[in-house]
Amino acid sequence: AAAPDASSGAPAATRCPAPSPSSWAPPAPANPPSSEPYQSGRLRGAERMYGEVFVNGVKSPLPYGSYGYVDRDDVLIESLTVREMLYYSALLQLPGVFSSKKSFVEDAIAAMSLGDYADKLIGGHCFTKRLPTGERRRVSIARELVMRPHVLFIDEPLYHLDSVSALLLMVTLKKLASTGCTVIFTMYQSSTEVFGLFDRICLLSNGNTLFFGETLACLQHFSNAGFPCPIMQSPSDHFLR
Repeated sequence: AAAPDASSGAPAATRCPAPSPSSWAPPAPANPPSSEPYQSGRLRGAERMYGEVFVNGVKSPLPYGSYGYVDRDDVLIESLTVREMLYYSALLQLPGVFSSKKSFVEDAIAAMSLGDYADKLIGGHCFTKRLPTGERRRVSIARELVMRPHVLFIDEPLYHLDSVSALLLMVTLKKLASTGCTVIFTMYQSSTEVFGLFDRICLLSNGNTLFFGETLACLQHFSNAGFPCPIMQSPSDHFLR
């Protein structure tokens, strides 16, 4: 489904989710800023996404390496350790000598709090030991961080994560945003604790933008419209009913 005239933006060093009902395919932030078909199946065949990108109010292309995209599904080489997986990603994506790539990998491991898992096998299927789902998700994000992108797009970062892993991952992404990387992601629902960590929010319904702005302003906006969020209910669940 295409998003009719849905536009949004995200200031530098912020985290901006685009919540939407699960029955509707999210627009631009959910998919990479390119013409490649979406791997999870929302874009197929000759379907293409169109739009314009503005950086600081000026129409601009996104040069290679300035942005990263993390798909909803974790596609990892299960016979490698976490560090080897990131080295492999760096060798494929980064120019320059190996020594500089190695430092980028170590920075990505630190940024995603993967130090305790760096030398553990990713595992799965024919391997007896499988890395926990939350850590696998962090590895997928770290794969893009080796590029040191200015903007990072993530499709459903909390997909299949339990509440504790989801909260810890969002805290990590908040720290990442504080380093100067703008993080934009899609989300169908979140707990109240996770919702409180968002800087800005783009609320979508049936391809239309219902609200875009600071998270606290979203609560006030719907309260003024006669649709206040009950105290004991998650704001994201309330707004997307």
